[in-house]
Amino acid sequence: MKRLIYLLFICLAMCCQSYAQPSISENYYYRKYCYIDNLPEQISSDVIDSLYYSGCSRNNIVLYKDDNQQLYVFVVYSNKAKDGYLYVNECIRDYYIHMLKCCYDNIAEKLNITYVYNNSTINTKKDVMRLVRLKKKRINSPEIVMDKQNNTITVYITTK
Repeated sequence: MKRLIYLLFICLAMCCQSYAQPSISENYYYRKYCYIDNLPEQISSDVIDSLYYSGCSRNNIVLYKDDNQQLYVFVVYSNKAKDGYLYVNECIRDYYIHMLKCCYDNIAEKLNITYVYNNSTINTKKDVMRLVRLKKKRINSPEIVMDKQNNTITVYITTK
């Protein structure tokens, strides 16, 4: 009797064997982008990171999902960032995307930004806070220069 039960169990197991395909979630096909104050995560400024972002405690997080282009966009805005700083970072982002698409085949994965505000390089906490609190209406069009050998982007910002 035991042999019959074991034989029946083995036959059922072999007949009912499922050929399960690994499920591919819908998120697999979506490209994911993360922007911090309108900058892609591949671009950062060591000075801003150490003097400003290390002290930020509260952020506003926005999740945007575009089904037509199949992408997720995570956007993090710091509370003290004003529209001028966000505008400058948006110009940097657009310049970076333009360089990726048409001019450079292989840009380094991590680029460093150097901000030059009214002909002086941003180095101190006071300079960083002045940059972050900039208003868009006070900014002339920022000039962006990329140095591919040093993997740096230099942004020249002048005010009216």
